[in-house]
Parts: sequence; structure tokens; C-alpha cells
Amino acid sequence: MVLPANYFDYPFRRPGMDHDRYAYSSLFKRKSVQWPNEARIALWVLPTLEFFPLETTSMGVKPAGGLDRPFPDYWNYTLRDYGNRVGFARIFRALEARRLKASIAMSSRLAERYPHVLHEVNRLAFELVAHGIDMDHIHASGISREVEREWVERSLSTLRKLSGQPVKGWYSPAYGRIDRATTVRVGHGGGTPFWMMSVFDLNPQNVVTDVECLPVWAEAGTTAHATGLRITRAGSVDYALFVEPAAARGATWRVGEFETDARALFCRVTGDRPVARVALVDGSFVRTPGRRGIQFVLPRAVPAVHVDFGADARVAGAAQGARLVVGGHEQPVATDRRSAPRESNRGVRRDRRDF
Repeated sequence: MVLPANYFDYPFRRPGMDHDRYAYSSLFKRKSVQWPNEARIALWVLPTLEFFPLETTSMGVKPAGGLDRPFPDYWNYTLRDYGNRVGFARIFRALEARRLKASIAMSSRLAERYPHVLHEVNRLAFELVAHGIDMDHIHASGISREVEREWVERSLSTLRKLSGQPVKGWYSPAYGRIDRATTVRVGHGGGTPFWMMSVFDLNPQNVVTDVECLPVWAEAGTTAHATGLRITRAGSVDYALFVEPAAARGATWRVGEFETDARALFCRVTGDRPVARVALVDGSFVRTPGRRGIQFVLPRAVPAVHVDFGADARVAGAAQGARLVVGGHEQPVATDRRSAPRESNRGVRRDRRDF
């Protein structure tokens, strides 16, 4: 078997995390954490309240500890339901006696079937965390994106409606996880402001195959609101970022691997180039980490600029004084002649026939 030429090409081959959800931070380089009252340990209490249906549909993956005897499996059903009828109250009383707060991961069907449990969660001011619909709806790789979106939305909307809580947390049932789970969950975050974006596929040679919302990473208080997109095409991946700054100039933010100070950013990644195109609006730089990283820097923020990383990098827009560093080596930057300042014709008289 002969391996394809791009077998070892991996966009996230680098030290640290092998994804673009958040920036890599070495534990040895972080500032020490100081808990209140100089405590040495911080404890997060997360009881899980799960509903195992007596009648299952066998869609997707069966959870560990599920009902596996012939129907009706009263033996396992009553064992699994004991916590929702008796066990939860004992746990809640123990937490209340010690004045401990908790986050409760709950199946949405359990909230529908046992309203007294939800009442106790609110009475004790516990945070509610979405834990799927029930243990017959496990998020796994055999589930399509459309089905998983419907499951996530159904679970969140039910818990929000019945509890009155915003319900921002998510804990997949039975530790279920697939590669797109985080993206699907972020897409149903429900936080404000609400962003609506349209993606038009106008290039038949490089068609759009997928569109995902991405988180925008920034220091707290530096953005009023922001959103990011990853547009997967047949031959490239596009990243788009839109930010409304809340702080003075000097703040930066990141989508995927791309860090910038621009209010709008577009980056294209292709199979043969880490970065193929970059466009900035109201910004002065864009950079990526790693040995093959790029840094494109302008002396000051400009209204708009576009960079084409071809054989010779070409820049269109207000690019005077631009510097480009690729893999630690500075590269020449050529200005597109169409964007170069034109010579003034003031004072030159021409006959109309010359045109």
C-alpha cells in the first residue's frame, strides 16, 4: 500500500492541543491559581440525574448500564430509577446541610416526569446542566449532524422552559462525544447577541461542504460581542471573524489559530499552504503560531487590506510599510499595482477625443 503524498499533512501538528477550540497554555508557564481563603483544593460537585426509558428504540449506541433484559425489564428499570425517586433527595440534603452548591446534570425527560426534582434544584439555587434527552439518546459517531442538532435543541429548550434557568452547561449522556459535538453545542448556546450569517456558494470548483460556528477567544471585557465561522470547502477551509470591540486599541482576539486586532478578518487555508489568503478590516496585523506560522503586520490599523500568499505575496489596499514573516523568515511583499496611489493629473488639459 502506497500512502498518499498528503498523509502526514495535519493542520494541528504542533506542541499542545490538536484542535483550534482554545489556545494552548503550558501548565508550567501559567500563573499560580489562588483560591479564596488560601484553600489548596477547589471542589466542583456535579451529580447526574439520568432517565432510562423502559421502552427503548435502539437508535444510536446503547449506554453502559442500560436495560438489557427482555422487555419489560422492571428489574433494571427500577434500579436505575431509584436515584430519581429517593437517592437524589439524600444527596441534596447532604449538600444543603454542608452549605455546598452544585451543578445538576439532568436528562430533559426526567425534568418532565419528576417536576419535584426540578423544584428542589431551584429551591437550593443549584445550577442546571443539560444532560441530553434521556439515556436512549446517546451522542455518538453514528448519529447524523441534523439528528444531533435536534436532540441538543430539544434538551436545552425543555430544561429552560421547565426550570426558568438559562441552562448554558452541557454534559453529554453516558460520556457520549463526537468530533462535532462541541460545535453543535456552541451553535445552540442561546446567548446574546444573536448573530445571523448567510453563506453563498458561488464557486462550483470549490463548493461549500460545511459551515460551523466557532468561539472567539479574547481577554475578558475587550469585546462587546463577536462571532466566528469556519467554512469548509472542497479544496480549502475559510475562517471568518467579526468583532465589536469594547476596549481601547491594543486588544486582540482569536478565531481558530488566527489572532488579530481587526474588526473583521477572513483567512483561507488550503492543502498546500498553511495560509493562502488574508483580508483585514480596521486592523493592523494577523498571526498564527508554530514554526510554519505567519505574521503580517502593518504600521497602523487600516480600513481594508487583502494579502494573496501566492509564489510572491501580493497586497491590495493601504499596505505601505507592511511586513510579512513566514516560518520565522521575512518575505518580500509586492503591492498590487491597482492599489498603488495614482499620479495626479491636476493641471493637465486633455481633449475629450483622447479618451
